[in-house]
Amino acid sequence: MACERNHQTGGRLGKIDSPRTLPTCEGGYKPFKIGELFDVKTSKSIDKKDLKCTSNSNSMIQFIGRTSVNNGVQAYTERLSFEPNRANTFSVIQVGESVMQFRDVEWYSSQNIFILTPLDSRLITSKLYIIAATNKALQRYNGGYNDYPTLNSLKGLQITLPVTKDGNIDYQFMDMRVRELEEERVRELEAYLKAAGFEDCALNASECEALSLL
Repeated sequence: MACERNHQTGGRLGKIDSPRTLPTCEGGYKPFKIGELFDVKTSKSIDKKDLKCTSNSNSMIQFIGRTSVNNGVQAYTERLSFEPNRANTFSVIQVGESVMQFRDVEWYSSQNIFILTPLDSRLITSKLYIIAATNKALQRYNGGYNDYPTLNSLKGLQITLPVTKDGNIDYQFMDMRVRELEEERVRELEAYLKAAGFEDCALNASECEALSLL
């Protein structure tokens, strides 16, 4: 199946004048197993009650729990007796809401979390596309404690990615696709603000101070 060019007009309160033109890929789409793209292991688990946790992130290491809220970050902890998981890796929650998340810093985790180390650094550059494709594939699991991915089933889980004419992953297309969607959201927001009369608004000093405190 070849990739198609699509046109769409965005905006809810305000219409975007220029049509949205999606980038195209030449080779269509192809399934890839997670185990072909990542080194998949089970993260060493820690019980949160055993940590010296703090809400202060300065010089602390993230503690990741089984939640999609706040990208999984539940607390911060000092370095433990063993090394944390490396930065620039991905995590997948096994039990509960099975989702993939990206880790740009070192991290520890609670139970039932997989660590995925990319076999190609370009997977990091295209992380937003990879996460979306993986989370779509993970929807096959109902979640909870009855239907969840195991280490082997996660390695065998297939995600669909765009490819070039020679069948290799089309990283350029993925990056262009994400960039275009981001730009579309900005155009939609600008149209909304213009229609709502907030196009030229600026924060005053007290409002800026309130935001800095947050």
